[in-house]
Amino acid sequence: MQTGASLHQRVVRVLKMRNVLTAGVGPGSVLDLERSNATIETNELTQLLYGGPEQVERRRRIAAMVASDPVFSKRNKFFLSREQIIERGMKMAARFVEVVEERKLSQDDAKLFWAIIDEVFSKFAS
Repeated sequence: MQTGASLHQRVVRVLKMRNVLTAGVGPGSVLDLERSNATIETNELTQLLYGGPEQVERRRRIAAMVASDPVFSKRNKFFLSREQIIERGMKMAARFVEVVEERKLSQDDAKLFWAIIDEVFSKFAS
């Protein structure tokens, strides 16, 4: 019975919140409220998870490289034919090599770049 009572209390609380808060993201949303009640600083958590501020900056810098290059775009990838998927993969692999050479990426940066590309064929790189 206690579980039912606590579930009931939670449902009542959520219903009360719905009168004040909107669903989704942004000012006045439940997510916004929960974020404001958080007791941990998100930047500190990010740095903890990725190994410090230098690693976070490195990851952001490399992610920006991937995001800014249209060859690595994921737009429409689920609508490609088998042949187009293979061609896209070959273009991405070739562009990856070009970027590594052009920017003189270290081996660690190249591995991170490859991981951020986040394609199925990335599991074959080691």
